[in-house]
Parts: sequence; C-alpha cells; structure tokens
Amino acid sequence: MRFHLERALVEPGDTWMMSFDEPVPDFSQAQEIYRGEHTRVCLHPDRLALVSKLSIVQAVPRDPFRKYRYCQAAREIAAADVLVRLGLRTPTMRGFGYTLMPWARHESILFMDEFPPSRPLRFVFREDLSEPRRHGLLAGVATGLGRVYAAGYHLKDFHFENILSDRENRLIWIDNDLRHTNRYSLAARRFADALRRLHKTSERFLFTSEWHYLLDGLGRALNTSALGQHLAGKVLPRFRIDTSACHFDVF
Repeated sequence: MRFHLERALVEPGDTWMMSFDEPVPDFSQAQEIYRGEHTRVCLHPDRLALVSKLSIVQAVPRDPFRKYRYCQAAREIAAADVLVRLGLRTPTMRGFGYTLMPWARHESILFMDEFPPSRPLRFVFREDLSEPRRHGLLAGVATGLGRVYAAGYHLKDFHFENILSDRENRLIWIDNDLRHTNRYSLAARRFADALRRLHKTSERFLFTSEWHYLLDGLGRALNTSALGQHLAGKVLPRFRIDTSACHFDVF
C-alpha cells in the first residue's frame, strides 16, 4: 500500500495522506447524494462511476492511532476484504485517505465504485409486503450474517439500513466495521448485542414470524464452525423465546 500527500483536496489548506492511485476528483464539482450526521457521500461528474464518502470528525483533537492510519475509511476497506472472502457482496473499494491536521473537520475519505440502483432493506421491508421477496431477502441476510459470526467476526452498528437490495434482490453490505475474536464468551456477547440492536431497529417493519424465520436461517448458517454452533446454541434460543430477555451477564 503506497501513500502520497495531497493538498487542498476537499477544502483550501487541508492536507491528506492518500492511498489512491488514480487522479483525485474535483470536489468543487461534487454532487452530494447523501448527508448524514457524520458522513457525506458524493458522486463526481469528472470521474465516471466514482463515489466518495467523507467521514466527519466526531471529537477533536483526534486519537492519533484510531483516527489517522486506522481511520473509518481504512476500517471499511479492511472489512470489505473480509466480507468478500466470506462470500458477501460489498462496494468495490478503490482507495482512501486521512487528514493530517489534528483539528481538521474531516477524518477520512473513502473512494469506491458507484452502487447499482438499490435501496436500504429498511425501506424495502416498510413498503414491500410480498412474502416471497421478504423471505428471500431475510434468507440472504441470515446466510451472510451467519458466515460473519461463524468466522469469529462482529459487525459493529449492524442494522437493515446498512444492507442494500438491488433490482435483482441481491444484497450489498455497506458501512462495514468488523472486530474479530476467538473467545467464545466475547463472541457470544457481541452476537447477542448485534441481534438485540437488529431486533430493536426492525420491530416496526418485521413481523414476529419473519424474525423467527431470520433466526432459523441464522441457525443453519452458523452450523459451519464450532464457534458458530456455540453461538447458535447459546444465543439464538433466548431471542426466539423472548427478544427482550437476553442480557450480557448470562454469558
């Protein structure tokens, strides 16, 4: 991985350490397609099919390790590599950079290919009541999530807005940030945390029967490793019986 300095990339006077071997886009022409509390996503008319994602600093001054070399963009690229190896579909990553000034407004920038036409699953499940489509999408989520946790990884901040569905109902996993452990107890706590968050953020648009359908698929997908079998036996039953009864201190 080669790095080089890039000045005045996004704003006058900024300095970036870049790992991006292509000509950088002209941000004065950038077309914003999404703005969140901590992110800004843009298309670039001067660079066909290129998307940039700017991560905005949440606290200053920044931690010198986590917010520089191991910044959000670098973590997303590393996570995408892992997920692709596990058989999941992610955006195609093209490079990243991070700012060098401790008081900079932006933390990092991620460059990737433009997505095909797609929508977050949260909106799909709210609006599409077709049972075959809903079950097909849930089966895909269960398979992907099971592969991740059976391999010892944990998806931070996992919810249905971070999975897209294209027109062919193929899933695209975005905004990924992974942690890994071989410790069964820690993996169980993390898996329970992920399921609790997923249930809380989806209970307004998933039927109870669909939640159990998702858990059934997860159980099958986890059965590919000893760790996965442990998670299926230790964690899933508590969420099947009572989704509010799973606490960290039971593991």
